[in-house]
This record gives sequence, C-alpha cells and structure tokens, in this order.
Amino acid sequence: MNDELIVINAFPNNIEREDILSNCISQFRKRDTEILLVTHCPAKSEIQNTVDYYIYDSRNIILEDSMIYWYKGGNLYFQSTAFSFGVISYAVLLSIQNAVCFAKNLGKKYFYYFEYDSFISDNDLKTLDQIRNTVISECKRGYILTSEESKEIYAIFLMMEVDFYLKNVPIIHSVEEYNTANSDIALELFLYKNILKNFSHLHIENRDYLYELFPNSNFNLSCSSVTHFIDILPEKQTKNPIFVISNPDGYLKDCKRIQYTIIFEKNDNSSTEIISVVPNGFYYNVIGNNVKNIKVYYEQKLILDKNPWIEVKNKNKFNYAEIT
Repeated sequence: MNDELIVINAFPNNIEREDILSNCISQFRKRDTEILLVTHCPAKSEIQNTVDYYIYDSRNIILEDSMIYWYKGGNLYFQSTAFSFGVISYAVLLSIQNAVCFAKNLGKKYFYYFEYDSFISDNDLKTLDQIRNTVISECKRGYILTSEESKEIYAIFLMMEVDFYLKNVPIIHSVEEYNTANSDIALELFLYKNILKNFSHLHIENRDYLYELFPNSNFNLSCSSVTHFIDILPEKQTKNPIFVISNPDGYLKDCKRIQYTIIFEKNDNSSTEIISVVPNGFYYNVIGNNVKNIKVYYEQKLILDKNPWIEVKNKNKFNYAEIT
C-alpha cells in the first residue's frame, strides 16, 4: 500500500546473515508495500537492488552493559556480571529513527519494523493487513507488543503511525544524549518510557502474542547458536565458590534444554556430571574445598576451564550468591 513502509533493520556482515536477509526481503516483496533496508555495515549491491530504499549508517556503536542481573530460584539467590554483553540498543535506535524520519520524508503514514532475521511465511503476510485493519477500526495509532512486568516494548516488531512515533520518541543524536534520556541501557525500556503516556492510543498485546500473530513464521534466526551463561560467584557469608549455569532465553520459540558435561577436578580424583538446563532455568553447585578446577564441555568442546577459588577472589562485594 502506498501510505505504508516496511522497515528491515540488518547487519549483513557475513554470508549466513546475507542469506537470512535475502530470504526476509524476498518474502516481503510478495506484498505490495515499499521496503526500506537500514544497516550499520555496507550491504552488497545485489541486496540493495532488491529493496526500494537503502540507508547505511556507519555508526555501529556498541554500548557496554553495566546492568546487574539478579536471579532467584529454589534456595539460591544471586547476581552476576558474567551474563553481561555488548548492547546494540543505541545502534538499533539509530536505525529506527533513520527509518522513521525517512518515512516522514516519503510522506508515509505507517511503518512496520522488523529485524532482518525474521522470516514471515506466505500465510502470515496477511497478518499485516489484519494489524492495519485493527488499528484503523479501533481508531488507534499503532500496534505494539509489550511486557508490563518488565516495562518493555518488544522491539522485534513495531507497527506505528510515523507522526505518532516522531511526536513521542525523541530523536537522539549521541550516546551521551541517549544515556541522559534513558536511565536504563535497554532500547525496549527506552521506548516503553517515552510512549507510556500515550499507550491508550495504541493496540497493545503481550509480547508472547508474537507467535499467535505469526504462527507459521520464524524470528531470531541469526541467534540459532547457543550462548553460554556461566559464572562462578562467592557465597555471601563464607565466600566459597558457587558455580552457576543459566539458560535465560526461554521466551524464544523452540528454545530447548542445553546439555553440558562438567568435570570437577579434585585434589585426589575427578567427578563428572552431565546436566540439562531447561529454558528460563539454571543449575548451580556449591564448590567444596577439595575442588581445584572446573571444566565444562558443550557438544564435546571445552568452553570453560577455571580454578573456582581464584575466580571468587576477583569478584567484588556486589557479585555474590546467597543460599537461603
């Protein structure tokens, strides 16, 4: 439709990602809507030629995640910094605002925002018409997925009026400005905070509704590889090591148990434990005095080899696990 724009945010820096992006574009090409591709690395000319518009912004700024992550389950209560990672929130925000400002210049009324590692099936392409019809029939100005509990707008998919976005979300020009405007590093929280006062103008669903909206489609295709969340923390009172493995990505479709083989090397012998960590779950083990080293294998590959006692000495007072 002439008054709307499909925005695809991508980072096609290898062949696998280029293939995922090409498949994403080819599906949206089946719909009579113009496509804008936005990237923070140069896209091949062959890919550029498959979309109507292309914006390349070299500012691929990765923020340092200084957030503290707290976990509670069973009789373990702990926080960890090992689960921290470089955050692309600011870079993604730049892509979104580049796209929305460009859509305004084109005279578009609506934009649909998707990440490039989404594959919308033929049947689910019709959902975009259903979303538009819902917004119009309810006299709303957009359609978003949120989590009230964590106060986030799920940025994997957005549908909104261009003017509504520009009125409610400030244009950010620098990392310093982003940090000043956002008390939290996450883009999802930034969007939630700025749009919250006008939620009544939007059709809102819980973020889990994504897979009901698009039941035959796939998302997060570039995140198919397993990320290992492993830490060794001091117990609050004794300062003895507690070994933790978490599997936090249970909200992802088809997320599975992750199986590890753990070898506890002791002064006189070694013991082996095979564990399976469920989505949104974690495993922990209080380390005894006779354990001098821990090795962890995933699919027969060594991914951790550390002395737990040395590890806890390097932790500050805020990194601890408390057995209650």
